[in-house]
Amino acid sequence: MPVVAGGLTLQRRTAAPERTNGSAATRAPSIDCELVTCSLRLEELEEDWRELWSLLPDATPFQSPDWLLPWWKHYGEGRLFSFTFWDGARLVGLAPLQIFQSAADPTRRLFLLGTGNSDYLDALFHPAWRRACCNALMAEIAKRSDCWDVCSFQRLRPGSPFLEEMDEHSGFRVEQAEQVPCVAVDLQNLGHGAVMLRRSQSYARKLQGVNRYSFEETSAVTLDEFSDALERLHQQRWREEGCRGALSTGRDRSFHRMVARRFLNSGMLMFYGIRMAGKLIAVIYGYRVRDRVYSYLSGFDLEYARKSVGAITIGHAMQRAIHSGCQAFDFLQGNEKYKYSWGGRDQACFVKRIVKE
Repeated sequence: MPVVAGGLTLQRRTAAPERTNGSAATRAPSIDCELVTCSLRLEELEEDWRELWSLLPDATPFQSPDWLLPWWKHYGEGRLFSFTFWDGARLVGLAPLQIFQSAADPTRRLFLLGTGNSDYLDALFHPAWRRACCNALMAEIAKRSDCWDVCSFQRLRPGSPFLEEMDEHSGFRVEQAEQVPCVAVDLQNLGHGAVMLRRSQSYARKLQGVNRYSFEETSAVTLDEFSDALERLHQQRWREEGCRGALSTGRDRSFHRMVARRFLNSGMLMFYGIRMAGKLIAVIYGYRVRDRVYSYLSGFDLEYARKSVGAITIGHAMQRAIHSGCQAFDFLQGNEKYKYSWGGRDQACFVKRIVKE
């Protein structure tokens, strides 16, 4: 029998029996599946969503409601087509999806929310219900195949349920390809990063001998000032190179201000600056989640480029991450050379496509 909850019809699905220690059969977990097509309903899920996200040790900032709810508000231009999975009143799975169709291309693409400016993407499935959620999601996507033409699940890490546990259905062709990697530093094994860290500290001492400055971490009081500085300094650099930059539009700037405020309130914002003569001349912005720091954007005054203020800022953020017990400093997407000079190693990311045959 369908189960009605929250004003929406839920379909009960049962996973194939699971086994423990290779022999003992366990009860097949049954879950309720809800299709979410309303933004208000997505917002109503925030508390349950946050609880599920907090339980998963490998979940990144980019699957949290603090990232994806602002993302949908600012960039959601398609049709919300997300699925939640429930064990009674407990949220055990969330696949945040949308169907996007551009004016120039009539192809209806099923994307994960966050596609475009999120470095890691995935569904959130509680480990105890992972197989059940995977099977239910694929069944729901297949059942509604008249709504989409291509599924394109991007920025997936090894271990993603989209890569490992999605049951294939007849009539679909599945493709998988590697994408541009992220680059992360193992803070327990810095390698050449230890050399760069010492250099950054040397640069910092030299700068202090010439121009007095201080390191600052943003607060609720200074967040707007830090955001102003990030927008100014980041865009200054990219304009110099003839590029747009990640904060070139009002939508981009509004999005990151909202995200920064949310992560600050959650105690997960990484936002440091160098202040000289009352002015912020360099900033680095990202997120600190569990034992990993995610460095998203940075900028520095080009007047101080020869003083290596960019390296000084990275070094400060990395040192703070080490002192706080973090295991990794993630420079995120892109294979720029400076990331490897800090001891960064590639973190593989994949796209999985499902095409109707």
